[in-house]
Amino acid sequence: MLGTIISYPDALAAIGSTLNPDWFGDPGCRAFAEAALRLHREGHRVSAATLIAAVSPAVERDGLTRAQFLARVVSMAMPLSMLSGPLSTLENRWARRIVAREAEQLAADAVAIDADPHEAVAASLAAFDEVTQAKGERAAASISECTNALLERIATGVAARARQRGLEALTLN
Repeated sequence: MLGTIISYPDALAAIGSTLNPDWFGDPGCRAFAEAALRLHREGHRVSAATLIAAVSPAVERDGLTRAQFLARVVSMAMPLSMLSGPLSTLENRWARRIVAREAEQLAADAVAIDADPHEAVAASLAAFDEVTQAKGERAAASISECTNALLERIATGVAARARQRGLEALTLN
């Protein structure tokens, strides 16, 4: 996913409103995704050079510089037409990490004598709300896109019919 964002300048225009940096489990990937989205929102062209400049050297680890990390990531880029599946997978893995984390915490709180079970459930529900909110936002965006496309098709159809009727009126005269 990150390699595609860097390799294709139009990628963020297509998925920037959907992509959430928190979906990246790896802190390095998350830092680069945050920087890419920030640069995109500020109107900058996202490239390997701008990302290297925008991300702190503190993300360098495992003997990889930021440039080496991005070179590896770019080598895994996929065509824009193939982004929907990996984007959904990325979001699903993020949601599963939250569910697993909260399940572990609830199990620990359930047997802890000093933990308030009501507070434990409330904290987990807040985390689950984050997951359902992301799903709801995506559905709302999808409904909005469908509505706009429908209105555009209606307007296009009305204009085409008007042109046709205008031509018919000219031929009758």
